[in-house]
Amino acid sequence: MAFTQITKGTFNGSGGATSLNTKDPALQPNYSVEFDGYGLITGRATFTCTASSAPAKTPKRGDVFPGREKRLYCHRASYTINGNNLATVTAEYVGIENGNSTKLNVVGDIGTASEPIKTHPEFKRSDNPPTPGLQDKGWDSTKQDFVEGTNGATSSADYFKLTGIKSFMRPCVQIAASLYTSDRAIVSQYLAAVGKTCQNLAGADLSIYTGIFKADSTWHHEPCLITGASYEEYGILYKVKISIRVAPGGWHSLIYKSATNNKSK
Repeated sequence: MAFTQITKGTFNGSGGATSLNTKDPALQPNYSVEFDGYGLITGRATFTCTASSAPAKTPKRGDVFPGREKRLYCHRASYTINGNNLATVTAEYVGIENGNSTKLNVVGDIGTASEPIKTHPEFKRSDNPPTPGLQDKGWDSTKQDFVEGTNGATSSADYFKLTGIKSFMRPCVQIAASLYTSDRAIVSQYLAAVGKTCQNLAGADLSIYTGIFKADSTWHHEPCLITGASYEEYGILYKVKISIRVAPGGWHSLIYKSATNNKSK
């Protein structure tokens, strides 16, 4: 939940508490500062100056917030010409509460995806303890298909009615995560991680989604694949968006390299 701090006070111009010096823009009595709960701070302030001086007096990108919150820097600003040859300047500010990056804001969506039947966790027979697998229900390795049997006996493929099945629906998780940072190296780190796997992401708890993970083999080390990343400039900050897919059986380490190490079998 976002928290907004509204600060009120007496307007102070250069000529005293009740006067207005329109040559130098001064902060108005009310300005707001908002904390989004993940480490991003935003602020909004208004100023008054003469109409002719508005273009020069309007805060520029990167200017420090004139109020109490000095972690804020100008993101964008505009001015409006009023009557009496005055202008109202409005400026918006952004900043980070601690360090050089906010926490990851994570949104997850659980659904299903089609996968080859041979990747089914119960496709192969188990030897310990001896347990038949789906491949024992009429699978023909030459035709790569479940074939029909000759009768309806329990020993026949007809009994299991798997003829023609080539795929199955398996749970999967799509995750969208975003953060703000002032460090270009962090942006580059996420961009370079696209197409690689991970167990988790710094600043985010993905265990609620990766709890479905059960490795398909000793080669499937990590459940998360970073499928995309994008960024945009946001004032003096960068807004980074990351897309992640969680596979219940993990991602094969010979095909997908880890974003955090070079783990092998």
